[in-house]
Order: sequence, then C-alpha cells, then structure tokens
Amino acid sequence: MTRRRISSAALLVSSCLVLFALAAWVPEPAGGAAPARRGGVLKYAMTQEPDTLDPARTALAVANRAFMNIFDTLVYKTADGKYHPGLAESWTISPDGKEYTFKLRRGVKFHDGTALDAEAVKFTFDRIVDPETKAGGARSALGPYDSTAVVDAQTVKVRFKSAFAPFMDGLSAPTLSIVSPAAVKKWGTDFGQHPVGSGPFIFKEWVPKSHVIITRNPQYNWAPAIFKHQGPPHLTEVRFNFVLEAGPRMASLETGETNFIEAVQAQDLPRLQGNTKVSILRAPIGGMPFSIMVNVKRTPTDDLKVRRAMTLGFNPQVVVNTLFKGIHERSYGPMARVQWGYDRAIESMYPFDQAKARALLEEAGWKVGAGGIRVKDGRPLKVLMITQPGAKTEGLELIMQAQFKAIGIDMEISHRDRAAGYAAYSVGEHHLAPIFLYVSEPHVMYYAFHSSNIGKGFNRTFYADKRLDEALETGAATTDPASRLRLYSLAQRIVMDQALIIPVYDQFAVYAVSRAVKEIRFDVRTYPWLFDAYVEGAN
Repeated sequence: MTRRRISSAALLVSSCLVLFALAAWVPEPAGGAAPARRGGVLKYAMTQEPDTLDPARTALAVANRAFMNIFDTLVYKTADGKYHPGLAESWTISPDGKEYTFKLRRGVKFHDGTALDAEAVKFTFDRIVDPETKAGGARSALGPYDSTAVVDAQTVKVRFKSAFAPFMDGLSAPTLSIVSPAAVKKWGTDFGQHPVGSGPFIFKEWVPKSHVIITRNPQYNWAPAIFKHQGPPHLTEVRFNFVLEAGPRMASLETGETNFIEAVQAQDLPRLQGNTKVSILRAPIGGMPFSIMVNVKRTPTDDLKVRRAMTLGFNPQVVVNTLFKGIHERSYGPMARVQWGYDRAIESMYPFDQAKARALLEEAGWKVGAGGIRVKDGRPLKVLMITQPGAKTEGLELIMQAQFKAIGIDMEISHRDRAAGYAAYSVGEHHLAPIFLYVSEPHVMYYAFHSSNIGKGFNRTFYADKRLDEALETGAATTDPASRLRLYSLAQRIVMDQALIIPVYDQFAVYAVSRAVKEIRFDVRTYPWLFDAYVEGAN
C-alpha cells in the first residue's frame, strides 16, 4: 500500500470524527499585522490537578492538557481528520491491517539529551501493556497489541494480534506520547512527577495543590509542518494553575492572574461577552455525548416499551436551553454529531412526544394511579437514577424527573460517592446511569455497548446482543472506510431501536483567553497546542 493511499484511508477511517475545535485560532489584530515581539508567559487556569504527568498512566483528561506540550506523538491529526507526520516521517500499513511500519525523524532528542529512536518507541508501547505499569487510557488505545520490533534505529514495526483501525487515532493522542526510557528507568513509578519527553516545553516543577510549570525547550527543532513556525516555541513559560472553582477561575482571568481559563460556565458568558479584553473559544467534543444509560435487566426498564416511552417523553432541548444557554447542543444517539461515522438517520427516531410516550406505557399495562404515577400489578412505575461526583447531572436530573412525572414515571435520584457509584453500576442496581466518553473514534461505542464491558466496564445497559457485538468487533478490525461506516451505522441503529440510552447533549469545550494571547489552537480532542502561541508585546 502506498503512502498516499494510506493517508487517504486514514482521513476516512480515522476518527477524524471530532472535527473539534474548528482548529480555532485566536484572531490576529485588526488588519492581520503580526506583532513585532513574540514570547511571554501563558498562565492557564485548570479545573483539576493532574493525577500524574505520565502519559501511560493518567486517568484524567486534564493531565493531557498539561503534558501534551512536554511530549511528542508519532503522528498528529488536524480538524479535517487528516494525519500528519510527527516523530514519524512516514508510515505504511500491511494489507491485513495488522502491521504498521514507521520511519522516524532523525536528530530528535529527549529533554535529558538521549536519542529518540526506534528503541524508545518500542520501550514506550511495551511499557504501556506491561501490567506493572497500571496503564490508563493508553492501554485501550493499543487495542489488540502484540509487539513492537526494532528494524533499525529509525524504523519500527508495530504488530497487532488482529487488525485494529483505531490505532492511528490513538497514535495522535497524548496518551501514546513517546517517553524517555532513561528517565523512566531513573525515576521508576515517580516518572509522572518528573516527566521527560521530546516536546517543545520542558517540565520544570510541580507544586501540589498549586501549579505545574513547563519552560521553552531551546533545542526544539522538529515541529510538525501543521504548525506555523520552526525552532523553539515562542512562549518562555507555561504555568498551569489549579483553580478548581468556576468563580475564582473567572476572577483570575479578569484580574490578570491568569490569561487562559477552561470550562467556562454558561452563566458567565454574558459577563465575558461584555469584556473587550477577552475572547471566547468554543470547541465541539467528539466521542459519546452526555447520555443516560438504561439498564435492560431490571424491572421496569427491562420492557422495551417503557424504555422507548422514557426516550420519547424527555426533551433534551430544555436542558440545553435552560442549563447551558446554548453552549452545548442536543444529541440524538450514542455518538456526537461532529464525529466521523455518525448516522443522521437516527435523528428522526425519537422526537419529543409525551402523548406517544403515554400511549406506549398504556400498551405496556401501566395505568395512571394516585398522584399521576402509573401502576401495574399493584406496583408504581418507579426508576432509580444513580449519580456520582463529576457526572454532570446537577439540574438535569430535576428536569428529567419532572418530565418523567408528566408521563407517569416516578424517578428517584441517588447521589453516591465515586466508589459506591461504580459498585452500584457494576451489579446493575440502577435503572438509569449518566455517562459520557471522550474517545475521538467511533470505537467509543465498543467501550459503551460491547457485552464484554458489562459489569466491569462502561456498558451500564447490561444489554448483550451478538449482532451488536459483531458490528463493534468488525468495525475495529476492518480498515475499509465504507465498511466501517456501515457497521457503525448499524450499531447506532441497534442502540437507539432498543432504547439503550436517553441522549441528552453533545458537549462543547469553552475557553476564555486574554486578547493579548495569540495563536491558541486545539487538537481534535480540544486540548490546546501551545507551540505557536505567544503573548503580544512580550519577549
């Protein structure tokens, strides 16, 4: 297969899906004139403190925002879904989709001065699959990994036990960044507090409960061609401040303590829009939208008519309008609309229709009882939603509860801590469970709906179906774009036909940045690329 054909296939196969961020840049000054001086310090307010800065081991998306500028990846993906050379200058894929061969860029050095070569790539991938590493999302990104062979110092061959189409998307993600073997051996399990990569910024310090600082790498001279300049980055330093509450984050931007904040809240938009010194950036997030999974193994949601009635009887647009002021957009199925592989045909399956919902419940034998709650065989029509910290259900659960009551369903809400919530989901104690997954590839559906993930993964529907499993398995194993589209379309239609989820909203990442900060750009996962960024007028 030629390189040209592979690039074309990668565009479609990929999980370009997340045509995210519109690759948004902060606008240049009026007239397009570039400022004379480029440099400065970026002060970024984060919503959480990272768990680790080890790409292999992190469990938090926020960690990627910090370390993705410390490390480099073999390939980069832009908002149009195309893959571009990174540490890998070129690549080929075997006809059976089981082997990927990469030619590496010469002259690349880690921050500790050691060479980034084929041995480092092999070390990185083998370390991820080693159980002792206790890898996070990186392990899933390698799928059915078999081994990596060093062909020569600049050539590496990655083998899989079966074809794995999502691999190219995974390679562009921060979690498969290439790490320094020497530094890992030096620091051991503490590598995440002393990260060493080959990226444009060098780790300087991590002060717990305060900040992480990274500084310009003066030796950096291997930036991908997708960026606007070569050589070291413009910024002299990036300071990631941990500002967990929305109010203090807003205040830090307004006072100048920070010049870039994430997770802007809907209620703060009018205030920011009136601030002429601030720009607002909004970037669509791919993967699985915020949804409510429905347990098919517990009465009464074991009845398909009940599940369909719940989906018809809930209006996501109310949530979007009242809670988020239009920041997010209503969703219709198990994949975000921005994502490659999305099937628009599902959008007509469940229009908001409470009259039809009531009729379905009547057909299922649920008759209106005292207080408007339906009853069958002496039992009220009652469902349990279990939520946990970070589930993003605040406000939404009350809207859903009220709308369900209007069709005769009594929804109980139970807030659990994280451990108790996961324990409840694993045994199916719930009827309803909120979920969203940030995976920029249609393979996200495998994690959410394949039967192997019941009880120990994200399949909180407890639905097991051979046809759905086969569609998800084959979708990951084939490299033909048209075949993948058909398979993921089938999977989406099965999920919605069986009413396994109640779709709520496609998520958007919203940032606010000082207008003095230029050339902020995002990858397809809405993580900021800071290589071209600078603060106007700063050295």
